[in-house]
Amino acid sequence: MRRAGALLLCLALGGALAPGQEESPGPAREESTAPAPEGSPEPDPDREAVTPPAGDLQVRWQPWGRATFETAARLRRPVLLYLRATDCRLCVELEETVLTRQDLVRAISEDTVPVAVDADVRPDLAARYVQGMVPTLTFLLPNGEPMYNVEDPASLERIGGYFTSAVELHSYLDQTVAYFQRRGRDLAAKAREVAALQAEVRDYQAGPPPLTRMDEVLARVREGLDASHGGFGRTWKIIADDPYRVFRMQAARGSEPALTRALITTAEKMLAGAIHDQVEGGFHHFATTRDWGVPALEKRLTANARALRLLTAAAAQEPERRDLRQAVASTADFLLRVLRQPDGGFAFSQLGFLEPGDPGAYFKADAEERRSLRPPALDLRQMAPGLAGAAVALLEAGALLERTDLEEAGLAAVDRLAAGFYRSGRGLAHILDADAKPQLEGLLLDQVAGLEAFLAAAQVRSGQDLERARDLFQFCEANLRRGAGYFVDRVDDRLAVGMLRRPLVSYADNGRLAVAAYRLAALTGEGRYRTVGDAVLGALARAIPKMDWQDAPYLEALLAAQRPPTRIVVSRRDGSDPGGLALARAARLLPVPGLVVLPGGPGPLEAKLALPGKGREPGAYPCLGEACLGPVARPRDLLAALESLAETPAAREAGLGEAAAGR
Repeated sequence: MRRAGALLLCLALGGALAPGQEESPGPAREESTAPAPEGSPEPDPDREAVTPPAGDLQVRWQPWGRATFETAARLRRPVLLYLRATDCRLCVELEETVLTRQDLVRAISEDTVPVAVDADVRPDLAARYVQGMVPTLTFLLPNGEPMYNVEDPASLERIGGYFTSAVELHSYLDQTVAYFQRRGRDLAAKAREVAALQAEVRDYQAGPPPLTRMDEVLARVREGLDASHGGFGRTWKIIADDPYRVFRMQAARGSEPALTRALITTAEKMLAGAIHDQVEGGFHHFATTRDWGVPALEKRLTANARALRLLTAAAAQEPERRDLRQAVASTADFLLRVLRQPDGGFAFSQLGFLEPGDPGAYFKADAEERRSLRPPALDLRQMAPGLAGAAVALLEAGALLERTDLEEAGLAAVDRLAAGFYRSGRGLAHILDADAKPQLEGLLLDQVAGLEAFLAAAQVRSGQDLERARDLFQFCEANLRRGAGYFVDRVDDRLAVGMLRRPLVSYADNGRLAVAAYRLAALTGEGRYRTVGDAVLGALARAIPKMDWQDAPYLEALLAAQRPPTRIVVSRRDGSDPGGLALARAARLLPVPGLVVLPGGPGPLEAKLALPGKGREPGAYPCLGEACLGPVARPRDLLAALESLAETPAAREAGLGEAAAGR
């Protein structure tokens, strides 16, 4: 059965030409990203590279690159792009049961140029080419553009999808190749039209932050919320933490108690669902049913980091709930026990299967049965987004549970990120290769994840974390920012092929970067960071009607933009002062957008941002702009003190009154 994203054969392929209709040749040479060379040697080495010898049951997958697409143009073939994942059981089944059939292997190799890409190693490709889910098999033109249905002028659906039957895929492939040969020029023209439409939609203009549209953005984020089972959507569920942290911020303002219920419901339903491993802790990648059941059994670092942050927010919201605190501890302990590596980093994933053909027997077994089974192996690759996310999640969980070991593990992950992935002036790389060398630099999602991790660490300890965050921000400004003020997803590459030639604009990543900008302004006292954050929000204001729950960071940035730089300076007697440590931990968990905490001092940050008119008595000093109160001695009084500060004349002079009026 073919799944989401595939185009119906009867619509796009069957009966593509009426009797007597003129057949057009394949795409002209000028449609390729590079002209074909004058002639080809005999035998054709490109044809030999993609065509296996008789009896070879393996498709000779080619790498993504300009040379591969030049080969496709020379051979006048479509490209079959296979996007996969190493810990994906469906991918293994596809490769073992579908892509090994001899006649299908021959058809793929003789009629297409097959390209395989790991979607996790190349998230920039996955963001542009995945159709619905991984694994995806999608057909491209020799210039790297998708093949669209040209029978229906209004359709933007791409040709391809997910297949579980070799017979079905073979039939689909034969019809697609014939479609390409007959309608190649029309396919190329449709691809150009779609590219032009995408460019027009993404023509963002500079403007002020849309502070008066808070309710509209919140409505977009809330749309799709499943009030009965938690999470978003009515079918498959992924673990998402960003919307719920924003909901908690909204609830703290006293206007949205239903959002608190959404947070707690989601935490409870996740914990009770099959996506949660009731035996060994931790969470599976995603669930395929509304009630968090029938999970994809791999346990990814990213999913567990998101789960940990969501559970920490829920436990902080309802501190009397011991079950929620225990869930935080269990999930954090899973990360440390199973995925943490000796170098301070974390493995990418624990596989959901033992070998090809295994339906996931280990995770379907109970505690007693597992004692006699071998646990699934780990995917030991380290990638920047997962490592950074785990670091932030562990620092938050450590603050909630008052566990130094979790905070130390989070800081060790930040150190691993800095040592392995970070290069001053060059940003963060995405992944370490087999020799622990960084690969794939210049992706916005990596820089944003690193910003969040370095800023979280800077609020726990003194050191280089803040300077690294400033350097990453500068890298983004220099290489990823566009004139209107928003940021694109990757550094320009003059050798890019297909859709990689056109930048994407992630509303979520832009929102996360804007939040980081407001935090940098609060940590450094430099207003230029707020200017950048405001510009991001203003440029993407026209995209608000297209946003959804995945774009919750944009809403968080809007909330932060309504306040002057917000910080809590904790003055401690010495480094071992338990009262000061408790205050700093509690402050980091407050549901206040854009808040930063300056931990204990005196230190370089506290000295730079001296408390106006205040002494050095131990305690916490909440500040909005230059207006400060304190000292506050009890953690439970921090939020009330910070909010009461908004009513002072000094805070209103700092601009809070105008921001509040714009809500």
